Amino acid sequence: MQRLLAASRSLDVAITEFPTDSDLFSSSQVLDAFVGHDQMVDADAFLGRDCFQMEAYRSIVLASLQGRTVRFDTLPPVCPDKRLDRIRRFITLLFMEQAHEVWLEQREREILVMPYEAYVEG
Repeated sequence: MQRLLAASRSLDVAITEFPTDSDLFSSSQVLDAFVGHDQMVDADAFLGRDCFQMEAYRSIVLASLQGRTVRFDTLPPVCPDKRLDRIRRFITLLFMEQAHEVWLEQREREILVMPYEAYVEG
């Protein structure tokens, strides 16, 4: 069995030139075609989940605020999966705070969301 396996090995490959950028690019295209990259779907689609649309969450937050402070828990859901929606809502709020659109404040066990202008003025 060992002799059979040893006889089936391919010969050594000697690389005499370094590949150029165009060689690497074309190799990448060949590999993508080989594995069917064009037909691949992202993980959310594969798992049957909707994709995270941060802009949808942002719109809901801004519509809910209307110049006043609201509790995080009172923001309406976008996604039917409650746990996933809560995570996405929080991530969106973190980005919105970084962009100075909202201000987040934690009071005991609840998170308050307020327009950034209200925080700066107050």
